[in-house]
Amino acid sequence: MAKQFPIKKEVPNLIPKSIVYLIPAATAEEAEAFQSKISGFGESLKNQTLIKFLVTEADVAQAKELLENKTYHYACWVHSGNLDILPTVHQSFMQQRNLKAGLIHCADAHHQTEGKKAPKKSFWTRIVHATQKLLTPMRTGHTESGYFVTDADTALEILEKPSIWKCRIDYDFPYRLKLHGYHISYFSLNTGKDDSPKASILKVKWSALSNRWYWFITEPMNVFRGKTMSEHTPWDGRHPVYRFLFAVFFMLAMVLMPVLSFDYSVTWDEYEDIGYFSEVLSYFKTFGEDKRCLDIEGELDHSESGVNKNLIPHLVNYGPFVNLLQAAVNEYISPFGLYETRHIIITLFALWGMLFTGLIARKLGNWKTALLALLFIWLTPTIFGHSMNNQKDIPFLAFYISSVFYVIRLLDELPKPSFKTLFMLAVTMGITMSIRVGGLLVFAYLGLFVGLHFLLRVWKKEIKFSFSEIRSYAWPLIVVYFFAYVIGIMFWPAALADPLKHPLTALKNFESFSLVHIYEIFEGKRYYMKDFPAHYIPKSMLITIPLFVLAGLVLLVLGSPKILKKYDWQKIGILVFVFAFPIAYVIYKKSAVYSSWRHLLFAYPAIVVLAAVGWDWLSDAFKQKFLKIGVYVVLLGLIGNVTFWMVKNHPYQYVYYNEIVGGVNGAYGNYETDYWCQSPRGAIEWLMKNKPEIMKKKTTVVSNNESHSMSYYAQKQTDSIEIGWARDHEWNKNMWEYAIWTTRTLSKTQMKNGFFPPKGTIHVIKVDDIPLAAIVKRENFDLAYGELMTKNRNMDSAVTLFRNYTKYDPLEEEAFRGWGLALLQAGRTDESFAPLYKSIELCPENYFSWNFLGFAYRQKTNNDSALICFNKTIEYKTNMSLAYDGRGDIYFGKGDFNAAQKDYESAINYGGGSYLVYYKMGESFLNLGNYEEALKYYGAALQAKPDFAEVNYRVGQVLEKTGRKDAAQQYYQKARELGLQ
Repeated sequence: MAKQFPIKKEVPNLIPKSIVYLIPAATAEEAEAFQSKISGFGESLKNQTLIKFLVTEADVAQAKELLENKTYHYACWVHSGNLDILPTVHQSFMQQRNLKAGLIHCADAHHQTEGKKAPKKSFWTRIVHATQKLLTPMRTGHTESGYFVTDADTALEILEKPSIWKCRIDYDFPYRLKLHGYHISYFSLNTGKDDSPKASILKVKWSALSNRWYWFITEPMNVFRGKTMSEHTPWDGRHPVYRFLFAVFFMLAMVLMPVLSFDYSVTWDEYEDIGYFSEVLSYFKTFGEDKRCLDIEGELDHSESGVNKNLIPHLVNYGPFVNLLQAAVNEYISPFGLYETRHIIITLFALWGMLFTGLIARKLGNWKTALLALLFIWLTPTIFGHSMNNQKDIPFLAFYISSVFYVIRLLDELPKPSFKTLFMLAVTMGITMSIRVGGLLVFAYLGLFVGLHFLLRVWKKEIKFSFSEIRSYAWPLIVVYFFAYVIGIMFWPAALADPLKHPLTALKNFESFSLVHIYEIFEGKRYYMKDFPAHYIPKSMLITIPLFVLAGLVLLVLGSPKILKKYDWQKIGILVFVFAFPIAYVIYKKSAVYSSWRHLLFAYPAIVVLAAVGWDWLSDAFKQKFLKIGVYVVLLGLIGNVTFWMVKNHPYQYVYYNEIVGGVNGAYGNYETDYWCQSPRGAIEWLMKNKPEIMKKKTTVVSNNESHSMSYYAQKQTDSIEIGWARDHEWNKNMWEYAIWTTRTLSKTQMKNGFFPPKGTIHVIKVDDIPLAAIVKRENFDLAYGELMTKNRNMDSAVTLFRNYTKYDPLEEEAFRGWGLALLQAGRTDESFAPLYKSIELCPENYFSWNFLGFAYRQKTNNDSALICFNKTIEYKTNMSLAYDGRGDIYFGKGDFNAAQKDYESAINYGGGSYLVYYKMGESFLNLGNYEEALKYYGAALQAKPDFAEVNYRVGQVLEKTGRKDAAQQYYQKARELGLQ
């Protein structure tokens, strides 16, 4: 909306002497009807006023003449449908004393005047008024009387603007006035309840829609066509062309993005979330009777939803707003497929976030600033790509930045914020929390910024540090916090069960998230998600944010002395804080982050706005037109380059890397590319199209990537394809006919030495010149048969098969590793070293081969080398239980029982809790003198293997040492029965 300018002049105690009454009538017949009604209003009204009818241009000219000559001091716009209350309006207005020139005074049938009780409003009227305040710029929604009075000078200004006075008088007229910067005040209209004008919610909604169209489209188009003149030049960011372009690009995005979302694939998280949040929907449908979504202990049957009950303790910590909405829309409304529906909804969230990014920029600058911010965020490939299917990070971004917008708006309006601001702030904050509990950040922001705003005003001596002032600031916060928190938990079953404790528990759990074990390449090295260096997030952002945004930030810093004077420094400070604080906090807490900076996408809109301010300042800094043009040419060149790349590489925009690392080609092998598993869909669809025979017979297709997406898109066309998943480093272990391999989990060496795309590749999905996915037709089954022979303990045949496969594909580390393992298990330890080291040469991060080497060195009693190998295994695979077990044995042999106990415990925690490990854990505690812990783990070993003679004997020893001799004899006896002498 247009920025409101200050009232031009104040003339206290203006006493109305005469009024020109104006009615925007479309026809002469309406004017005649109006004249007829006036005749019955009494002589006093007719004697004190002159009624003029605004029907033709001649009427306008006559009204102007009367006002210019000061024959009449006021003009009153009249609603022809409310003529019966004209005498009351006139009388009420004549009683006014402290009137100010430049204001528009609205007759308000619901306005409370001092010393009088306001007329009661019906519930429906309150709803309409609240709707008007939410959908329009009105702080008070009582405009349905259709009577607006102003001084002669202001009336003359309005009469020069037909786009204002020719519109609908009750709702559109005040809206247009606000758009053009006029202030509206209200005076009481003392009518009875039955005489009050009736409010219309339909008119309010239509006014909100039509006037926005007028402001963004019609009025700028009139300027372009020369029908109206703008007081601003096209070089001025306040020129209507910028808000027109803002609207056009946003509407273009509204059409393109939902349509393009059909081209994007399923992501890692969607499958599990669909099952769980169908249970959440069922919880609400059954009014809480279906409690499967709260089944943390895993006691209920989840077969219908298909959700993995082991994930529920984690999933209960997610606010369900987005997934619940998607589940409901899919079940009751959408004509599209399951994932197509979800992706459309995600794009709508993305559009919401983009809109508010632009609106925040508008608050800092003007519509040119807003246009730049909108283009910047829309044409950021990472954001665009995630906007189609990222069900958590994009909705969180959208409501995080819209919450920040309303926080800023609240600060502008303090100490008397509007109903609209309080309402929208509570809603946006609540939904942010209901998407991800990290939305509590905005709760903290609100308190922090309001507190600083209060202290700043005290420091400037604008207010006093008093209880009454503190209360005026605190009361809006209390209201917003209460309703925001209620909204945040009202769709969250676990939070409803424990409203105060569960959100905080969820927040704590996310800070120490460790459900999955993700490894990714960063700067050419494979890292575990908790071991990334501190600069992981800043560096990931630096190399994936387009240059036009980075350049804008540089301009912001370089021009900061002047920028902080030209733009609101407080708002700039807020934006710097809301993007920098979360990043700094994640680094400080060493939180588990992965997949580039997708978990911090919500910080990006603030960056975009600041970059837009930088470019806006530069474009205005030059006075010469050719320099201004030069700035725009450079900016458009940078934007155009990225836009072309996005179009060319659709639908893989999120894979983008900027020129700092040489684009995607330079990033290949050094950084992750398809971390959000988008290429398998394109690969399976290519395979079905180009190998039609697989549509007619049972065919196994495996992949190292997200298998549910391939199943979903394959099953749309056929049920003959069986999709399988292959874990990293085990691509060829099982039997398959076709495979879709991606660079996910590959080492830099494998990507750079020619291994990928692998042998047998028939098609490659690429971005620029680098491969994302390879479609492979199997030509050689020796490796799979070798695995089968190993499993059947036929080691000689296995060795031959693995060796033969290395001749077929000398770059396949899996074959050398299998060869080495077969030799190791055949007792040919000395021969196993060469193929195992060759496997590591081909893939240095091959934790399987490092682990096998560790056991090979153990067999050769070379514990120092074995320790190095086990350490390498754990470095490359933190949850490799066998490596902890092996390393624990080494420490135990060296007498370092503390270290051994810790490694055995890690082996157990990572799923390696065999009876032998429990036994060794007990042995460690026994040697440490901790008999009770030793008994605990001996007991676990016996529970897993009751006929374990050695453990029975050890239990007897511990019991005897602790004075329980009778019980010890029972275990000694059991050990003897099992053959231990």
